Amino acid sequence: MINMDKREIASLLLKAQDEAKPVPEKYRQDFTLEEAYDVQSLVKEEKEKQGHRVIGKKIGFTSRGMRQQFNIDIPDYGNLFNDQIFAQGIVIDTSKFIKPRVEGEIAFLLKKDIIGPGVTIYDVLDATQGVMACLEFIDSRWNFNIAFLDSVADNGACGGFMLGSKMLDLKGLDLRYIAMFMTKNGELVHSGAGVEVMGDPVNAVVWLANKLAEHNTHLKAGDIVLSGAITASVPVDKGDCMNICFSELGNIE
Repeated sequence: MINMDKREIASLLLKAQDEAKPVPEKYRQDFTLEEAYDVQSLVKEEKEKQGHRVIGKKIGFTSRGMRQQFNIDIPDYGNLFNDQIFAQGIVIDTSKFIKPRVEGEIAFLLKKDIIGPGVTIYDVLDATQGVMACLEFIDSRWNFNIAFLDSVADNGACGGFMLGSKMLDLKGLDLRYIAMFMTKNGELVHSGAGVEVMGDPVNAVVWLANKLAEHNTHLKAGDIVLSGAITASVPVDKGDCMNICFSELGNIE
């Protein structure tokens, strides 16, 4: 292992993302949790210097399926940037990614700031303009089996995302019972429901708002929040066709 400071690691992660080539394992660091989030903040800072802007947050490891898949037992979060959002139905160039995987989740669009600590489900319900289906690409920039702190430093391994065209008000909508199934090249690979995400995807957003308060920041009006994968993620390769279908929220292909 080669010891490097946090800004050097952030630069390596950005280079890996830009070139779609992983950071060699020799550069792996023994992060603390705070150091990992510091690296993530430096990645954000450099992206903003390049002219990109943060448009929301993503939450990771909120379901049993994802936690078991990666042997990680607590959530993390990362930033969403304007260059990471893809239009529905388009062909995605796999050369933009290193080893992409696909997740299906529920996205929130906020109409009000949510400022912690002490955020409750009622605060999230009041601040949400609507919810949408979401397909997220995760893509680790590290060249080894990812661990929790590696994911934190790597911006939650976010590679990009698509939002569904249908947005629903949360009034009268119980996200626990939103069903989802995922097909790959026409074959069913996963199915689940919103209840898999911390008991209710709203709980994931509550967790995020309170976690951000620990880092002296908060969710803002206009933010998109990805509440976390309902099932385990699915690896994709060139030529694969993914379809994620949600009850009430529609589908994304």
